[in-house]
Amino acid sequence: MKHYSLFTLFFFITIILSATSLDITGYLPSYRLESSTGATGSSVLDLSGFTPDYRTKRTVHQMNLENSYDTFPRDYNNNTIEYWYGTNVDTIIYFSVKPGAEGSLDLSEIKDRDLARLNNMKHMYGTNLLIAVSGSSSLFAPMAESEEYRESFLNSLLIFCRKNNFSGVDFDWEYPKTEKDITNFSILIDESVNLFSTEEIKVSAAVSRYRPLKQEIYDKLDSINLMAYDFYGRHSTYESAIEAAENLQIRYSITPEKINLGIPFYGRIFSGLDPQYWTKTMIYSDIRHEYDIAADQDEAGGYYYNGIDTVKKKTNYAIEKNLKGVMIWELGQDTYDEFSLLKAIREEIQ
Repeated sequence: MKHYSLFTLFFFITIILSATSLDITGYLPSYRLESSTGATGSSVLDLSGFTPDYRTKRTVHQMNLENSYDTFPRDYNNNTIEYWYGTNVDTIIYFSVKPGAEGSLDLSEIKDRDLARLNNMKHMYGTNLLIAVSGSSSLFAPMAESEEYRESFLNSLLIFCRKNNFSGVDFDWEYPKTEKDITNFSILIDESVNLFSTEEIKVSAAVSRYRPLKQEIYDKLDSINLMAYDFYGRHSTYESAIEAAENLQIRYSITPEKINLGIPFYGRIFSGLDPQYWTKTMIYSDIRHEYDIAADQDEAGGYYYNGIDTVKKKTNYAIEKNLKGVMIWELGQDTYDEFSLLKAIREEIQ
């Protein structure tokens, strides 16, 4: 009996150790989390039947008994945004706050309703929450080049994370173009890591294959969200994504465990002869509903996108190469039927 118990224990440990470990990280812009009166149209987004002010206090049963938080009624589960993302996504990057004037924090795109929903996911499903800091150089550069402004901005950002239960900050500066901007970005990342690490808040950044940063930036970051899309031609093929991931590792000696391989949930017109080459896009859900597509298809109506087979192939690459995970831009562009790209990724990991 003793030998049998040890064998059984060894067997289960082997299963646990051999289980696939790959994070699914997805950006979720504030404009995708609609109010209950506007989020209708699919089984997942249909929030009708519940009061507009759904945030009623109740104590969590059997877990986190010390906490009481804003949540939906107990039967509000398998037809909600919370359930869909909570069961399919490991990390949500809420998009976004922006650098404001003189080191202030611009919260104009942040909604209390969204924060309540995100915290529901965190409490009910263990979803990891990050806040994205986004903007162009016109917003980032004035803040990043001033020691006073950086200090004010980062302190405000830390307070925001504490208050709203965010465990990470993701910088999305698109893009630091000058040497001065890149140097100031390096300083910003360094100061961010030093400040946030004292409270176990992680720091990541969205980076591009063709807009390199300083080595010390990559070294300091806890994780890297590689935007392996928006390349020339068919903007995010399997081959171009793999080349981008391998280039990052070889050129900057980055361990694969820090890299989230970016997967687009949208299509981009792929003809270089089209005058709208860099401006014309279509989200995957619209492609799915407008065209008769198949799982092995990546092109429709002049748009190149990643179909089910391609996202599965990219996910398998991430698994085989021991990457940290895959990153999605962005979750709200997906469908919620059998053609869901998120569902395909999750099934491949399981």
